[in-house]
Amino acid sequence: MSKGKTVFILGAGATRGCSFVAKMKNQGRCLPPLDGDFFTQLQRVSNRCHADRINRLISGLTEWFGTNFVLSMEQVFCHFEHAERLSQHLGQEDKQVHQKVVALRKDLEQSIALILGESLTEVKDGGTGSYRTRECTWHDKLVSDLAEPGDAFINFNYDCVLDDSLARKGKGKWDAHYGYGFKLKAKGKGLAGHEAWTPESLEPNRKDASIRVHKVHGSLHFMVSGDEISLKQRPYANPRGGDMRFKIIPPESSKAYDDDGIIGNVMKNAYKDLRSASRVVVIGYSLPPSDQHAEALLRFGVKKDAIGSLVIVNPDRIARRRLRSALQRGMHSTTKVHSFDYLSEFVQADPAIWKV
Repeated sequence: MSKGKTVFILGAGATRGCSFVAKMKNQGRCLPPLDGDFFTQLQRVSNRCHADRINRLISGLTEWFGTNFVLSMEQVFCHFEHAERLSQHLGQEDKQVHQKVVALRKDLEQSIALILGESLTEVKDGGTGSYRTRECTWHDKLVSDLAEPGDAFINFNYDCVLDDSLARKGKGKWDAHYGYGFKLKAKGKGLAGHEAWTPESLEPNRKDASIRVHKVHGSLHFMVSGDEISLKQRPYANPRGGDMRFKIIPPESSKAYDDDGIIGNVMKNAYKDLRSASRVVVIGYSLPPSDQHAEALLRFGVKKDAIGSLVIVNPDRIARRRLRSALQRGMHSTTKVHSFDYLSEFVQADPAIWKV
């Protein structure tokens, strides 16, 4: 075991870099989306149960932004956010617009689950999914070979690719009961369903021995009812095309951390782990300029001069530069900085070059 703590930061590019994606791309299938191609991937969803919702959303976007709109998912969420606020302010003067915006925003949020359900589970011909999660070789290696007890993940993704790898490959280092950092009741009560996301042969773990996973934007397998939290065993299952239940923070300009004790507490824990990190590995996260919450977390979360090693896994040079800028407070003259283009390259490289 190496000295110091590694904090891994995961974005959409980490999921897009899954080992099974290249074959899907060659087949012209729906891929795990990036922010910029979300609506392209949405229109590749083959499950006919979801056709009405997808067509309704695309039609609504075309009405407001034109037939050849070029918008990312985050941009559309922000547009809806402010349109909803404006129409609320106008009241009866624009009631129909308000109702339409609310409905389209709901369709957009549900569409996140539709894309991830199709691209991350086994899908039979005709679009009927078995909802069996595809296993990623690279995430498995990340968990089994690189992550150690006491390390942490700050995961900006809604999907459960990392969670699945931890459940299968995290023996002795991952306990879903405590690893998510939820504020539980006495004797660890208040969380259900964690058994399905914990390695089967796990020996009793100490609360502070598990890897920690901070899903600061929520997750498709999080369900909340009052102060009770449950982890869905099948986060992508939606056989009838209805509304799925999950707890996420949409990528809007003003995120409701202050109004949400559960995800707000996750954000606090992410800050604490980042504060004590001696190594930071950023995989597939580009730090979009619209996400000021994330930038504040990185810029003010790192401890001054504490980062001995920084790894950025991203083929985009501009994104790399943006991340180095956000984390510069934690860097010093001898900080080792390494760059990789893809997750597959990083997990197969010798960890000795960055575990310093």
